[in-house]
Amino acid sequence: MNTFIAIFAIFVAFCEAKPNMGYYKNMDVDGVEATKPVKSLEPEYESDDDYFGAEGAGAAAISNPAATYLEGADFEKIEAPKCQMLGCTGPIPNDGSYAILSASIDGKACNQMFVPMNGCVDNKGYPMGMLCSICCDCANSFTNEMKKTFGYKQEIKTESLLA
Repeated sequence: MNTFIAIFAIFVAFCEAKPNMGYYKNMDVDGVEATKPVKSLEPEYESDDDYFGAEGAGAAAISNPAATYLEGADFEKIEAPKCQMLGCTGPIPNDGSYAILSASIDGKACNQMFVPMNGCVDNKGYPMGMLCSICCDCANSFTNEMKKTFGYKQEIKTESLLA
């Protein structure tokens, strides 16, 4: 690592000593000078305001997304929504060949989960398990609390937070 830092420092010093060279400017290949366009070292944006917008300039990174996006609600005061397992299929290999589905049906939020079964054999062998479907009631107490959150009010899409 120290060798890399030393080489990088020499490169930087070399570039600063010859400011007209730029990237690829008047490159000599096998005795033939080939002029190439010079890459700009200037930033693409003039300021943080141009990139982040005036409101986001200088804002700190979000270190706890759950606390940030759930701010304004108190989920500890509501009763847990009722959930029901609809059934499972398998055993199937955990090789990515199946699609995990998610849907909202008749006031219920449904999802599928892969349940690994290799724990039954000391976690040995090819990953196998069951693909199970679970639905939970969209209880009013839950939806009312969700609507109080910062993430809901800012219309943050769930997919953008999971990516």
